Amino acid sequence: MSALVLIADGDQRRGQRIAEACRASGLDCKLTSHGAAALEAALADLPAVLVAQLDLPLIDGPKLAAILRANPRTQPTRILFVSERAAATIRKDLPGRLIAAPVDPDEVANGVRALLAERDGATAPPPQAIAGEGLVEGELAQLPLADLLQLFHVSRETGTFEVTRELDAGRTTRGRVVLRGGDVIAASVDTALGEKALYRLLAWDRGHFRFRPEPVTEPATIQRPTRALLREGKRHSEECGRLA
Repeated sequence: MSALVLIADGDQRRGQRIAEACRASGLDCKLTSHGAAALEAALADLPAVLVAQLDLPLIDGPKLAAILRANPRTQPTRILFVSERAAATIRKDLPGRLIAAPVDPDEVANGVRALLAERDGATAPPPQAIAGEGLVEGELAQLPLADLLQLFHVSRETGTFEVTRELDAGRTTRGRVVLRGGDVIAASVDTALGEKALYRLLAWDRGHFRFRPEPVTEPATIQRPTRALLREGKRHSEECGRLA
């Protein structure tokens, strides 16, 4: 079977045309219509190339690309963005090529083939770079914990976030957030537990995160709905900023 091309496009008609052009070139395609479904598909199927709408619903294209780049298993995935906004071509911050309006499906298919040729000509990543199925990790400066929790809430993930931050004098503080079906059910950092710990972690603007999908059997110590927790966490952070 050929390398998988994952197409994530909120414009389903355009996504279908891109998929048809890629299949006509002998490429295997999977089509999704929003970012949460694309994230779930990417973690499950490990696409060689992601074609993502810049303004993709739920998780936009750049944020989806950042999550895949932070995951050791999906880090090798090449990215190609499409946009219905011609002005998007001035962006210099995208981790991949951009094809702006008018989007020609044949041009997208050619771009995918070029990325596959580039990938095949590159050195394969070392085995340890793709170890740990479903593992997602990265830096909070690039992906804040609040955004991560919202994304994983939408995709209904179950597992544990481990968060670490370096302090002065070589000290390290560690936190933990537990998800079940996308809902936050427990959190801890230092001696704090529950919602208090979660709000502290949401205020971190730097540090390293690692999410490990795994069965969760511990009892829930946080009962408030996740979206309400995130709203309250944002309020706490804004209040601390004003006080500072």
